[in-house]
Amino acid sequence: MRRAFSLVELLTVLVLLGLVLAAVVRAAVFHERFQRADASARAGGRAAHQAVAVVAAALRPATTGDLQPGGVTDSSVEFLALVGSGAGCLVGPT
Repeated sequence: MRRAFSLVELLTVLVLLGLVLAAVVRAAVFHERFQRADASARAGGRAAHQAVAVVAAALRPATTGDLQPGGVTDSSVEFLALVGSGAGCLVGPT
């Protein structure tokens, strides 16, 4: 009875294990890229949905009676919104 493996058997197992691990890593990388692309697409969809909601809320008060014939121009609707804000602190030497 043999008690050990031959060098050829050990090398064969190592090569097969390497191929299996390479396939697993490739599948994991593909899954990560898919999840990242999906999250990016969902974020873009949320931003577009929010933009549509803002425009709809701003235009809701305007009715057809508010617009005069021939009075519609490129600046008929104006949006005033806070773009950013910040706070600063000044600390003296004492």
